[in-house]
Amino acid sequence: MQPRPSSRPSVTLALACAVGIAAIAGSAAVSGAFGRGALPRQAAPAPVNIALVDLARLMDGLQELKDRNETVKVRAEELGAALGELDRKIKQIDADLKNADIVPESDRKRRGAMFKERFESQTLLEARNRASKELLEFEKGDIIREVYLKVVAGVDAFAKQEGFDIVMLDDRAMQLPSQASMRDFNQIIVNKRVLFAREGLDVTDRLVTVMNNDYAASVKGKAGN
Repeated sequence: MQPRPSSRPSVTLALACAVGIAAIAGSAAVSGAFGRGALPRQAAPAPVNIALVDLARLMDGLQELKDRNETVKVRAEELGAALGELDRKIKQIDADLKNADIVPESDRKRRGAMFKERFESQTLLEARNRASKELLEFEKGDIIREVYLKVVAGVDAFAKQEGFDIVMLDDRAMQLPSQASMRDFNQIIVNKRVLFAREGLDVTDRLVTVMNNDYAASVKGKAGN
């Protein structure tokens, strides 16, 4: 006696056909809604004008930064002169202590006073030396901050005048070292922004000229007042 064939395959096939017909019908409805199967066309993105700036080259080219760095050098020389006086004093004490004709070994009271004076001068010299370095670093920091803010304002005005939508920092000059740890390589790669840019997008030199001209005009104006 032959086993009776199951009716399940035919039911499954019937359901599949029904689903297929429904999908075709739905597709036809969508096609009819948008006209011959065409999807709504998206508007093309507006063109964007981009410029690149090499920040290090821009800052190095600014006359204002050079002038203000010169003031820091003068300040450093003034602080160094004050430290030099203390250093000469310490050396003179050392020389006197070594000369028995000036300070005899038997004059313990005077020698003790000179040792104390030397210790005080040495301690003061070291403290002033540390303080001078920190003060100069703060002064340099103030200069960098103020000049950088002027650069940002200058870029803003330049971009609006020239019609640029975006101005990016140009880091194409940054190269991978020949050897480094995976962490160092990852850090460099993650921080990289511009992988390629066609020639003509770099506006660094133009910005240097504009900002130097503005600075020269401001200096001339102050001198006139």
